[in-house]
Amino acid sequence: MYFSCSNLLKPAGILRRFSALANPRIAVPNSSDLDSSVAAYLLKSQGYNIVGVYMQNWDFNEEKGYCEGEKDWSDVQKVSDFLKIPCVKINMVKEYWNRVFSVMIDEYQSGITPNPDVLCNQEIKFSALFDKLSQLSLTSSKFNRDLPPISPDRIFFATGHYARTEISQDNTVRLKRASEVGLSTANKKDSNGICFVGERRKFSAFMEDYIKPKPGEIVDVKGVVLGTHNGLHTRTIGQSAGLAINAKPWFVCSKDTKLNRLIAVQGHDHELLFTQKFYISHISWLSEPIGYDSQIGYTANLLCQIRHLEDPVECTITRTESGYNVLLEKRLRGVAPGQYAAFYDGD
Repeated sequence: MYFSCSNLLKPAGILRRFSALANPRIAVPNSSDLDSSVAAYLLKSQGYNIVGVYMQNWDFNEEKGYCEGEKDWSDVQKVSDFLKIPCVKINMVKEYWNRVFSVMIDEYQSGITPNPDVLCNQEIKFSALFDKLSQLSLTSSKFNRDLPPISPDRIFFATGHYARTEISQDNTVRLKRASEVGLSTANKKDSNGICFVGERRKFSAFMEDYIKPKPGEIVDVKGVVLGTHNGLHTRTIGQSAGLAINAKPWFVCSKDTKLNRLIAVQGHDHELLFTQKFYISHISWLSEPIGYDSQIGYTANLLCQIRHLEDPVECTITRTESGYNVLLEKRLRGVAPGQYAAFYDGD
């Protein structure tokens, strides 16, 4: 399994760094969601020099009208006009294709479950985008407006992940500050779709344009054939196998990549859909735990989260020769090879 992990960095420390510099330029990557809009508002209200940045990661012309990118860009412009800050759209299509989308396709074809959104943060937002902003700060009059060029070491990112949220009556998560200050995105629901697929198109239909069907068998744990599938990439661990026998649904518990088989069990809560331990190849620490030691045998008690809508659970990680073993306090359902895990130390 391949996992990547991080700890949260408190925003107060970041703002102290901003305050130590005279007139720093703060780039706020804005996908038109509420959190980034509120982050821009909070920093602008504190007197910081803000520029909104919209990443175009996908070619809208490729998407046959399904992509929401143009509407998102329009929302970013509205928020920027409201806050009276400049905004710029930066083309990241080539970088996204090479460093995120192609990797995702390769991983799906190998039978694992990738997470392109996490990979985008690592490879695009906090890597390729920063490089492009550094170049723009020295060369682009559109980015700098009437300000003099700013060196790359004086550009900062700000994200909105620390803003307080509330649950509305329709169970959508909204940021309190958005409605308080009159942001046009205050009532915009969180996006539930992958950015390049959108929410109106089924993911399986989208993937058919990039991965050829490879039909195979769906079997039970004894090898009895139950049905067929169109490719291992069409199902992930814990997901419905698309079968109902005797009115009871079956779910994928594992994959056999050599025989191109999906192994399924009956019942949503079957014991084979749960695990209490897994292995990760490496950890990318944002902030190392107190007492961290890279030596084999090092252990730490942390909180682990594998899905953003689930609560973190207590766990113990142990350093091995090739990575880390993770032992969870309680079993989790649907832990799949290729997923990412986030580790937290307290808040």
